[in-house]
Amino acid sequence: CHSALDQLDEARQHQHMAPPDPLGDLPTHAYSAWLAYRDGRLDHAVSYADDVLVMTRRPWHEAMPLIARGAVRRERNQLAEADEDLRSGVESSRRWSRAGIEVLGAIELAHLRFAQHRGTEAFTVLTEARPRALGTHLLQRVELAEALLWLRAGDVERSAFGREELADGPLTAELDVRLALAGGPLDDVPDRLARFEAGSQSLPQRITAQLLRARLALARDDDVAAERHLRTAIEWGRREQFVQLFAPDLPALHNAGVFGFKCFLVDSGVPEFPPLDSAALGPALSTVDADAVAL
Repeated sequence: CHSALDQLDEARQHQHMAPPDPLGDLPTHAYSAWLAYRDGRLDHAVSYADDVLVMTRRPWHEAMPLIARGAVRRERNQLAEADEDLRSGVESSRRWSRAGIEVLGAIELAHLRFAQHRGTEAFTVLTEARPRALGTHLLQRVELAEALLWLRAGDVERSAFGREELADGPLTAELDVRLALAGGPLDDVPDRLARFEAGSQSLPQRITAQLLRARLALARDDDVAAERHLRTAIEWGRREQFVQLFAPDLPALHNAGVFGFKCFLVDSGVPEFPPLDSAALGPALSTVDADAVAL
C-alpha cells in the first residue's frame, strides 16, 4: 500500500520487516519490484520482477512485476520490450480484478505511448483508466499524469486547468514547478522548487530537481550553475541508465541555450551509455527535428 501511494520511506520500513519469499508464494518480491522502480533502483526492480515471474506459482502475482519491469524498460528507452510487459501487466491485473495495479500500469502505458509519439492514445489510456481508479489518491495520480502530459504537449492552459482539480501537496509539487517555469513569474519558482525537493524521497525526484534547477539557472543567465546542476543530474542518472526521465526537460533546456544532445548508434564501450535501437531511434529523431536541435 505504501509503495502504491509513493510513501517510499514507510514502504522501505515494511519491506525490511517482510518475510522472505524464496518460492514466490508471497507478494513480497512483486511489490518490492514496484518499490525499487519508484525509488530509482532500476536494476533491483528488474531483478525482483524476474525472480517473481520465474518462480511464482500464483499467476495473480504476475501483474505487478510485469508492470514494474515494463516501467523500467520504458525509462531505459527499451520501448518495444516495455510495450509487451506493460500491456501484459495491465491485461493480467484486469483478469485477476487488481484494479489498483491496473491503474498504475495504465499510467505507465500512457507515458510509453507519449514516448512513442502516440499522444492521442496516451490520453485515451488515461481516460479509460479513470473508472478503475478507486480512491482519491489513484484518481489524482491519473489526473496528474494527464496534466503533466498536456504540459509536455505544449498546452500550458489545459495543464493548468487540470492542476486546479488537484489538491495541494507532495503529489503536485513537481507540476507546480513546471507550470511556474512554463508560464508563471520566475519569482515563484525557487519556493516551489524548495517544496518539491523537501518532499523528495527517490532518486528520480532528486534528478528531476537538478534538471529544474538547471532550467531556472539558464533562465537567469547563470550558465555556471546550470552546468553544475546538469552534470549532477547526468551523473546520478547514468548509474541506473535513466533516459526518459530527462525527456520532459530537453526542449526547454535547448530553448534556454543548450546547443544539442548526443547518443550512440553503436556500442559506446560504456555500459551506462547503450546504443539506441531502431525502436528508440525514431522517437529520438522526431524530438530532435521538432525542436530544431543539432543532430
